[in-house]
Amino acid sequence: MKKVKTLKILINLAILLLINVIYFGVWGLDHSASAWISYVFIHFSFLVVLVAPFLAEKGTQYVMSRNSIYTITSTYFAVEFVIGTIFIVWSPAGYKLPLFSQFAIMIGFVVALFINAIADTYTAQAAERHQDEMVYIRGCSMKLKELLSEVKGKNNYRKIQKLYDLISTSPARSCATTKSLENQVVRELECLENAVRSENDVLIDASVNKIERLANERNRILQVKN
Repeated sequence: MKKVKTLKILINLAILLLINVIYFGVWGLDHSASAWISYVFIHFSFLVVLVAPFLAEKGTQYVMSRNSIYTITSTYFAVEFVIGTIFIVWSPAGYKLPLFSQFAIMIGFVVALFINAIADTYTAQAAERHQDEMVYIRGCSMKLKELLSEVKGKNNYRKIQKLYDLISTSPARSCATTKSLENQVVRELECLENAVRSENDVLIDASVNKIERLANERNRILQVKN
């Protein structure tokens, strides 16, 4: 990992060095105001490519966010490099055209980056909500799967299997109204676990019926809301 980071730093330094070698080595030291303006904008756009990925949304969407930011910043650098080079070679007498045109490009980039940041934040929040909503189904399903490997008797096995099918196929999306029911299901699963391990058929039947009623009520509420 350190070697990759070192390689990236060396590549970036090489690009920066190449830009300056071309600017000063090919075109000399005597430049017009428009050329210096373009020189500054090109370096700024390159700096943005290096810094902007640190703004990527953290969490499960980090890689996607980083890649989208890198695409936008790389596009900005490529456009700015072409436009800036044109102004350096052309070197018009005035400074307004190169200044305002490259400033407009920069504003366009900032707007694109801002829109992308809003989209990344929304996507990350949606992903986090989905992960939170899946906790109920995944957690309960895993617990019931464990109980299926422990329970004694075909009748009890069928009851828990039916409960597993009910919860594992339940709607993933949750809401504030169903949180209480989900918590009750989780608590009752602990009672069911104790009943299975003590091989108490009466308690198993009572817990299964209660969990089934709570899970069905949760699903009914979500179906009505959707």
